[in-house]
Amino acid sequence: MKSSKILLLIGVLIAIAVLSSCTKTEQQTDNQQPLVKPVYVKAVRVEEKLMSVPLHSVGKVFSQKESSLSFKTGGIIRSINVNSGQRVQKNQVLAKLDLSEIESAFNKANVAYDKAERDLKRAQNLYEEKVVTLETLQNAETAFAVTSSDLNIAKFNLTHSVIIAPSDGLILNKMREEGELTNGGVPVFEFAGTNQNWIIKSGLVDKEVVKIVLSDSVKITFDAYPNAIFNGAITKIANAPNPMNGTYEVEISLYEIPDTIKKGFIAKVKITPSQKQIYKLISIESLAEADQNDGIVYKIENNKARKVKVKIETIFNDQVLVVGALSANDLIISEGLSEINENSPVEIL
Repeated sequence: MKSSKILLLIGVLIAIAVLSSCTKTEQQTDNQQPLVKPVYVKAVRVEEKLMSVPLHSVGKVFSQKESSLSFKTGGIIRSINVNSGQRVQKNQVLAKLDLSEIESAFNKANVAYDKAERDLKRAQNLYEEKVVTLETLQNAETAFAVTSSDLNIAKFNLTHSVIIAPSDGLILNKMREEGELTNGGVPVFEFAGTNQNWIIKSGLVDKEVVKIVLSDSVKITFDAYPNAIFNGAITKIANAPNPMNGTYEVEISLYEIPDTIKKGFIAKVKITPSQKQIYKLISIESLAEADQNDGIVYKIENNKARKVKVKIETIFNDQVLVVGALSANDLIISEGLSEINENSPVEIL
């Protein structure tokens, strides 16, 4: 009996010791885990707004209708009377070929025509007198027709051995010099009539071109005219991308045309789409990270910071236009971003 009581007492003491040890261990563990304090931050609400955001691009100046002026026949260029950038008047002589060979060909064709004409008249008289056969008369008629065509060709070549301005206009480019040998049809001048509109050709990426329509207004500036702003409108939108760069070509007509404008001038264009869209606006300070069009913001949910990925559309008046998992009036952190991570407890100042 005494042995049993002693063993029971020892068991109770051991149990008490174990319980006491566990309690102390739990207390020590609790003491080693400090309470996580919230990060004090400032936050702003996401704004949603119906608006038109301008698109910015760069383009080059072209004449709406340009033409290449050339000689019909080949030869040595005797004279060129104008230079690139020079304004000309209708029917003004711009350039001439050396006519020695062409005039000789014309004179030869003219002599052959005169002879064929005389031969035809003689054959007609002799045929009426029944001195020659019908075949002789027909051969004379054929020879006359051939020489008549040759004369017309020589006359046409002689006429088109001079380049004349088809209308009042501007010499965009002079591509040949006096004394050079040129072939027929090879351009000597690039010409634009002054009654033609000047246009700007610019390229937009796919996400930009879907926002515009014909007649959308455009503001244009040139480095050549630093203090002037010109008005224009979109008159053409390409349906297929340029295979070289993947952009869609947009044609912009100028309403006001400077007198000294030249082909190839660089233009900066600001297109204002007539179609408005709903955008989400956040402050620039709210972007925790940004890599080109990808961004990270921290949204406050249940007093914790939650990382949200957004797509950056553009920056407009110190605000960032974004798309992504944000809604109007969502609270996003604008100050204190360097001290938070995903699920960090936060408290708004």
